[in-house]
Amino acid sequence: MKEPLTIALIYDFDGTLAPGNMQEYDFIPAVGKSNKEFWHDANQLAEEQDADMVLTYMARMIQEARSKGLSLRREAFQESGRRVTLYKGVREWFARINAYGAARGIRILHYINSSGLKEIIEGTEIAHEFRRIYACSFLYDIDGVAYWPAVAVNYTNKTQFIFKINKGVESVFDSKLVNQYIEEDKRPVPFRRMIYVGDGTTQIFQDKIHKVDMYVFDSNGRLLSSHPVSEADVKRQETELMLAEGDYRLITIGNPYETEVSGKEDLARAVFHHRGYTTGTAIAGNDSLYYAGKDIRIPGGEANVEEVLPFASSHYKVHVEVIGVTPEDKGNGAAAWPVLSLQGVLPVTDFHNVAGGTPTTYYPQTENNAEKHTMLARFNIMRHTDSSGVVLELTAPDGTVMAGVNLADFLAAHPVIDLNKHEVLIPIRIEFKSVGAEITIPDWFIVDVKPEY
Repeated sequence: MKEPLTIALIYDFDGTLAPGNMQEYDFIPAVGKSNKEFWHDANQLAEEQDADMVLTYMARMIQEARSKGLSLRREAFQESGRRVTLYKGVREWFARINAYGAARGIRILHYINSSGLKEIIEGTEIAHEFRRIYACSFLYDIDGVAYWPAVAVNYTNKTQFIFKINKGVESVFDSKLVNQYIEEDKRPVPFRRMIYVGDGTTQIFQDKIHKVDMYVFDSNGRLLSSHPVSEADVKRQETELMLAEGDYRLITIGNPYETEVSGKEDLARAVFHHRGYTTGTAIAGNDSLYYAGKDIRIPGGEANVEEVLPFASSHYKVHVEVIGVTPEDKGNGAAAWPVLSLQGVLPVTDFHNVAGGTPTTYYPQTENNAEKHTMLARFNIMRHTDSSGVVLELTAPDGTVMAGVNLADFLAAHPVIDLNKHEVLIPIRIEFKSVGAEITIPDWFIVDVKPEY
């Protein structure tokens, strides 16, 4: 009997399976802190001591619990986990996907790979669904009281647990087998059969957003102020505004390097776009843009209001490979390469994160290799809801169209490209053979897609 194919689904927890951070449901309120205060204290300690932020948040948990006389036993953390609210559909997900896999001869293993606390996750109603929970945890003394970090999982060392899953190493303690060479075909779960689920706003911000502009509108949609968020505030993922009593609309745009805003005085007319859109210069592509918008109310008095702005992507990544192409010899060592263009692109996004504007043509820059007969382009476009008018063309120096593809048709033919994700990559391969041009999705996208895609 044929052994079932094994696939590993690896999940972050905070912002992926449950909204927010797991400590915010029960632990932080119990120690009498606001979420902002607790995380500020933990991050400030990390900065002052030049320490790892994961270790300092764990240290603050112990310190705060001791100061308030709260239990530091494993059972107390697990009880906190019982108060964690899951996203809609998460509870039912595991049975559904397991049944789907079983019907196709696929064995699905579920893992957690999180910077959250293992003990809290163990208390959630879905803990039993996971083969292993790789997350932060404490050491416990003879009385069962937490006194020191045992495991700290930060953004970088999450990688080691991917390798443990790959090689079938269950133990966190083991550092020998995980570093031993094992032939790829003998590893229990090859990398190409891993799916990483970690698309919460935390991941987006930490890894993807490095510059932020903020816009504040009044209840009538009139612009009150706009300013870049300071580099320090971006790093801390927080900023402060001084606002009078009233209703407001906050808009933030992430990574506006070559991006500018038009019509910002009126919320209904405001759009962001590449600088070349208004100057008429050729556009190679957009920044890797992100958007967050939220309505807030400031009450009377001197009360502080805390709000979280959930960022969402405002772009698609497009990756085009051209194989089997030769530049035209112009003499004197000069070579003319074909020109790649993307026609019918919607060049602007409004302040509701909807792409629009008059369709235009982008001319992405290409990396050309005469020896390998290849061209490569990596660029971004706005998130189209309708790509039927978007056409990718490769044009010879004499103006002859060598290859073309309608983007909507291409996406329909390749449903593996999920446009509902925050991070979307659209990979297109144009390969010239003796019979003509073949337009496909690259093999690497199927078998070796990276988590950030």
